[in-house]
Amino acid sequence: MLKIAMLSKWHVHAKDYAKQFLASGKAQITVVWDEEPERGAAWAQELGCDFEPSLDKVMARKDVDAVVIDSPTNIHLDIIRKAAAAKKHIYTEKTLCLTEADALEAARLIREAGVKFVISMPQLVSPEIHFIKQAIDAGWLGRVSVFRMRNAHNGSSANWLPAYWYDPQAAGGGAMMDLGCHSVYIANWLFGAPKRVAAIYNTLDNRPVDDNAMMSVEYLNQAVAILETSFVSFRSPRMLEVYGDQGAIQWTRQGLEMISTVQPGFEDWQTVTNLPAALPTPVEQFIAAILEDDDDHIFSGLEMGVALSTVLEKSYLSNQNNQIVTF
Repeated sequence: MLKIAMLSKWHVHAKDYAKQFLASGKAQITVVWDEEPERGAAWAQELGCDFEPSLDKVMARKDVDAVVIDSPTNIHLDIIRKAAAAKKHIYTEKTLCLTEADALEAARLIREAGVKFVISMPQLVSPEIHFIKQAIDAGWLGRVSVFRMRNAHNGSSANWLPAYWYDPQAAGGGAMMDLGCHSVYIANWLFGAPKRVAAIYNTLDNRPVDDNAMMSVEYLNQAVAILETSFVSFRSPRMLEVYGDQGAIQWTRQGLEMISTVQPGFEDWQTVTNLPAALPTPVEQFIAAILEDDDDHIFSGLEMGVALSTVLEKSYLSNQNNQIVTF
């Protein structure tokens, strides 16, 4: 049985991860730590486990094999440093760190410690995304020129996000740092190394961080990703499009559709029904990698974590400086 320390309930998905670990039947939560002790103590009582206000004492516990980091993003590196030194396996919420330099330092510490690491990138497990990757790599769309994805909700305009979600120091950013990052890590996986980025971030609700944001990323293969996100969009459906010179894909509420001049059966728009299997969730990847001591279970690991931090940092610099930023 894998023994888990939940490190902070700051992130809105922390409760979901705790439920997933417990539901696996292969893990138990032994202790909670939180940078806000009152919140952490209440959560520990709810989970029926210990609360420990000292992070160092958590890391010294023999009944902790792994940690789940859901703290403010700006302290991820400090926690990773302690966890790696204590040889605890590490699961973290995205974003890994607020800067590329910190993300690279985190990766170095984790590799040197030899512990397992998974970053939560849940949209990478979907069959639809893997079909899109297959179509691009197989040339069914020809040369891909544009990828467009919109991922948005009304968390700000409807006031259902916690007030601390808009703290620029703790969160490092707003809608793009939190929600738009799903589009970023998908585009990174589909197209590889980025070349340059241009971003426009603003706030409609007068927040201290962006609640309405868009970036364009050009990759070394010349594909351009247009990534849109928002905390002020009413009932915004997911929209994903890929365009090449021999075909196109759209993923909307109506399903995944493709047209292609080179793939038989898709001479006109057709719904894709033969999808690949979904991957295990990031939590399942993490548990399996530790219990079986096999890194092959890990899909969203260190390289993806560093790449996400890199693009996000440079996108915020682009917006701040009103300029295109190169990699």
